[in-house]
Amino acid sequence: MRYRVLGPVELSADGVAVPLPQPRHRAILGFLVLHAEHVVTRDQLIEALWGGAEPPTAASQIHVAVSHLRGALRRHGLSEVIATRPGGYTLVAPPHETDAGMFGAELSAARQAQRRGDLPETVRRADRALALWRGEALAGVTAAYATGARQHLHEQQLAAQELRADAELALGRHDMLIPVLTRLVEAHPLREHLVCQLMLALYRAGRRADATQVARRMRALLAEEQGLDPGARFLELERSILTGDPGLDSPAPAAPQVRQAPAGLVAPAQLPFDVPSFTGRERELAALGRTGTPGVTVITGPAGAGKTALAAHWAHRVRDSFPDGQLYIDLRGFDPSAEPLTPLEVLARFLRGLGVGAQRVPDGADEASALLRSLLAGRRVLLVLDNARDAAQVRPLLPGSGDCAVIVTSRRPLVTLDARRIEIGGMPPEEATRLLGQYAEDRVAVDAAAAREVLRYCDHLPLAIRVTGARLLADPDLSLAALAARLADERSRLDLLEVDDLAVRTSFGAGYQALDPAAAAAFGLLGLLRVYSFDAATAAALWDVPIRAAEQTLDRLVSARLIERGGDRYRLHDLMRLFAMEHAATHSGAEGETALVRTATCYLGTVRRGTQLLRPGQILVGAEELADPRYAGLVPLPDVAAARTWFETERPNLVAFAEQVADGPDPLCRFALRLQAAMTMFLAGAGHLADWNHLCELSARVAQRLGDPTAEAIAMMNLGAIAQRQGRLAEAVTILDRALELSRAADRPSTQAAVLSYLASTYTELGEPDRSATCHRQAIALRRSVGDRKSTAHTLANAAYHFMTQREYAEAQGYLTEALEIKYAEQDLLSAGVTEVQLSGVLLAQGRYLDVVRAADTGLDLCRQYGDRYNEWIALLFRSVAYRRLGDSRRSRDDAAACLAVCEALRQIPARNLAAGLLGRPPITDDDSGDPVPVWLTIVLDQAGLPITPTE
Repeated sequence: MRYRVLGPVELSADGVAVPLPQPRHRAILGFLVLHAEHVVTRDQLIEALWGGAEPPTAASQIHVAVSHLRGALRRHGLSEVIATRPGGYTLVAPPHETDAGMFGAELSAARQAQRRGDLPETVRRADRALALWRGEALAGVTAAYATGARQHLHEQQLAAQELRADAELALGRHDMLIPVLTRLVEAHPLREHLVCQLMLALYRAGRRADATQVARRMRALLAEEQGLDPGARFLELERSILTGDPGLDSPAPAAPQVRQAPAGLVAPAQLPFDVPSFTGRERELAALGRTGTPGVTVITGPAGAGKTALAAHWAHRVRDSFPDGQLYIDLRGFDPSAEPLTPLEVLARFLRGLGVGAQRVPDGADEASALLRSLLAGRRVLLVLDNARDAAQVRPLLPGSGDCAVIVTSRRPLVTLDARRIEIGGMPPEEATRLLGQYAEDRVAVDAAAAREVLRYCDHLPLAIRVTGARLLADPDLSLAALAARLADERSRLDLLEVDDLAVRTSFGAGYQALDPAAAAAFGLLGLLRVYSFDAATAAALWDVPIRAAEQTLDRLVSARLIERGGDRYRLHDLMRLFAMEHAATHSGAEGETALVRTATCYLGTVRRGTQLLRPGQILVGAEELADPRYAGLVPLPDVAAARTWFETERPNLVAFAEQVADGPDPLCRFALRLQAAMTMFLAGAGHLADWNHLCELSARVAQRLGDPTAEAIAMMNLGAIAQRQGRLAEAVTILDRALELSRAADRPSTQAAVLSYLASTYTELGEPDRSATCHRQAIALRRSVGDRKSTAHTLANAAYHFMTQREYAEAQGYLTEALEIKYAEQDLLSAGVTEVQLSGVLLAQGRYLDVVRAADTGLDLCRQYGDRYNEWIALLFRSVAYRRLGDSRRSRDDAAACLAVCEALRQIPARNLAAGLLGRPPITDDDSGDPVPVWLTIVLDQAGLPITPTE
């Protein structure tokens, strides 16, 4: 199930939540889910979101929001789920992929079962429908459609609850219904069907006075609030209750009651201790249901997630629904101190627990399994099979009776079992806080921030929180802040998470010890890798195996719950990473270094190929380093779109890996040098300045250590470029002067030219045109002397910025025209897109508005194709102004709205305020994030007759 609206709007891909931070995205997705597999027109979406009070830019806002939704889906492997159809959009999602669709199907099945008189099936299907609810439908969605849709969904929920209650009453289970119906009537005091059900349940439970009291309250409320009398059904039931009509008596119970056990059989009560203060897991308990639903349920999750505690707690809640007994066994599937129990051992225990004499227990598993099924036939027994290793261990233990329920807990999902599955992991923050508060409530209340840090270090795992709580109980003077400080040290964190017989390390170790030697060695090597997530190609390079073999090993590690999978990505949660690091010690030294060099080569080879796709023909310094083709070509990148997606996905991992190896030996440390040089165009264009800056600082440090002035000059040049873009102009000059000095010492004319070009732009921003012109002339001369046409074009385009600030537009256009001729000839399309945007600014300043639109169109297409979001907003801004001057107010506002959306996504507040000004909206004045608007751009707008400043 991917799409959920019966609660907060949520989307998941392969069990991993897809972030939907924008309320509008959640609102649109919710509407599409409610109309899944049907075409939704843009007008319908506008009406749904704004209810007839839409802004003029509604259509463009819908377009931008749907594009962002599609982007989020693509990043998680869901590329075709929002399809464009004639007239609108369709969410390609069959009913089983949406909770609303599944709810409708289960409710329909429950009604069909009721019509054919199958009351147990009616209850089972209604329970499955109700278990899909997670709270208020469309929670948090404030769009116009939400109120009506929410009312309709909750009406269906109430219908399911009433249907279930009717079936339970017909089965004679009125006692267990009374608390449920009481809560429902409190929430819906005027819903006559519910009130009648509660009255009947109370009467059948021998509580006639309470039943009549409910009736009087209903009459009073109905008269007071609506001035009406109750309906005929209510009146008839009330009269029958008052007269003690025998027709109201409970039918013979259909559910099995405590009965005479045949042949000396007993009703076992083997459930383990239920923690009285069990905390959290409300969502999972709701999914399990409030009564025992026949069938098999597997609770699966990693070590320390609290699977056993959840199963035991739920079993105690519903044990009254299983009057023929409850069987429990720890299968020891992942017990480091004992072998897993065999099915025959478990069957013998269960048979003895049911009263079968030891001499009557068969010697073979098949016969014992058949005997168990015979004994359970027609009985209502709950079986809890804890800590199962695999499906083969469980299957012989399953009853044949449809009235029995089985709860299995396992670290593995046991996918070959015909069962429903409930996945658990770390607790939600609010539940984790309550659990920690069970041990140190006063300290949690006093220092909530420290409590959050402690829980973060515990990965929100119940076992780790319990160990931490035990430590707090043992030391009443230990503050949460002090404990958080101790847990912050990764070297001792697992030691701290061990008290008496509770230890996170031991729990993890059970899964590790169950691995075969090859998988155990592979897991240890993962401990060398300090990244957030990785794919099969990265693992293949690290392990020096083919990708298919890596995928098989990854499957084994996922099955053992030592790593987590989301789509085609894998990760270790923080505590498991520390556990892996301990086992990585066996791969220290040359073996570990060689493995990391292979990984660096895989990463860097993909970066280089991706950069060539984004900017064909770009010369990369040090391309011969870390270039072993066995690893450099492991990741396929068929086109520009694939390269952009890979860069965005791997960006945090590449930076983290560069940070890890920067202080390592040569050649491993050169990864940081080459990565920042190869990723500069992508990081700058996509607006990831913090990552770019960090890589440059790492590279400068590595270059200094290796004595490589060329690499240091490139790193310093990029640091200067970042400082200039962020408005730190004096600092930029200092950094760029150092870069120029280094490039001259290394005798690198091309690097000198690039540094001079950045210096010239900085002097332009500082209002020193003479220095700027001198630097530009020197840069162009150096480029021409080297004969590097592509770099010459780049320098010519940079020189045009200077002439634009001097309002010498004819000269600027000449430089840009020559630059574009070279860039198109050299197929340097990413850079050509930037220059087209720049040219549209020159044309705007000259009042050539139709030409502005044409240049901006071309530039915008290229920038979007290659992922340059920074120049995307500039192109949209220029085109909006041009349309405004051409009298096309609709297109002008659409472009301004799209520009606003891009700027907000990039957190470029000064630029965002420019677009807001075109839309007549007030600026944001309490947020100074984002880069200053370049001087040349404000001059162009002023020349166009729009003296808009970012702070107006």
